[in-house]
Order: sequence, then structure tokens, then C-alpha cells
Amino acid sequence: LTGNEKSGIELTHLHLKLEANDQLISVTELDARTKQSKLQGDASITFENVDQFIHALGQNNISLDLPQFRIAPKDIYYFAPGLAKDTFLGPLLKNMINGSITIRGTLDQLLIQQFDAQFGTNTQIKFNGTVSSLTEPDKLLFNLKDVHLYSVIKDFQHFVPKDSSYTLPDFVQLDGIVSGTTKKIKSTYLI
Repeated sequence: LTGNEKSGIELTHLHLKLEANDQLISVTELDARTKQSKLQGDASITFENVDQFIHALGQNNISLDLPQFRIAPKDIYYFAPGLAKDTFLGPLLKNMINGSITIRGTLDQLLIQQFDAQFGTNTQIKFNGTVSSLTEPDKLLFNLKDVHLYSVIKDFQHFVPKDSSYTLPDFVQLDGIVSGTTKKIKSTYLI
């Protein structure tokens, strides 16, 4: 399957196997591509009944395995155009994003077995852990373990004000743990 979506994104290839019934929605053998992006893997959501699927989203069981993804910034902006102007995330999204992710659980208690993303050639973040209460942002709680972040100055200098007196290193490597809520974050890092 190929085609152009109303937003302007051009799908150059789409292959998948879809299964759906009153307790399951499953996409396997997903291979979706645009001119620059590629998404491959499997995803499923299981639920006791359609009523639970609609009204108790946080209790539905989720499985996501994307052993390989490559996302071009241009394709992200079709779905989230505001990110192009975001002063915090925008600079990170100027390069291709390559990676993989494995997630299991529910939106009430999500286990991130593995997240690995590389932004361009110089910035990488890896972690695993848990995220709870995704459907209730005020109660969101996360505990990310084995966090590994590596970046070079040109990729992270935008986080420091230009008129700052700080001297930045050529690169930064952080390994540690990050946990908390949307209001309070605790981290332990080895630099």
C-alpha cells in the first residue's frame, strides 16, 4: 500500500497483518515507510470487552515491539507541527532518530523493557523502567533505570542560555537512575 495522507505525509510502503475481535487488536509484521522514515515491528492491545477498551483505557494490556525505527523530523512535524518551534525539543529533532523500543503492560502500569534512541550521530539515550498512571497526568509516576545519555556540545548547548558564564564540555556522558512525577524529579547520575 502506498499513498499521500491529507496532512501531506507520503507513505511509500505499508505492509502489516491486522487482527481484531472483541478482545484484541493486533498489528504484526508492520513495515511502514516514507521517503525517509521506517517503522518495523508488532503491536497489540488486549481487553476483556469492548466496553473496557473504550471506558477503561488504562486497564488494557499493551505490547509494543519496534526492533527498528528511523524517523525523519519532517515526518514528526506532520503529526506535531509545534515541535518545529519548540525551543527545548526542536533542536534535538533536527536530525534523524534511529532506535528500538519494547513495552509491555497497561497505561496504569507500563514496563519499558528497552528504549534506545539515537538523535543524529552524536546523541544517544537508553533506558528501561516503569511509568504509572499515564492516563492521569497529575498522578504520573516514573522510575527509569539504567539510563545512559551521551551527547556532544553542539547537540546540547541550546539547553544553556547564550549569556551564561558556564563553560561546556565537548561531550557529556551520564549513567544513572531518574524517577519522580511531573512535579518532582529525582536523579542519581555518574558523570
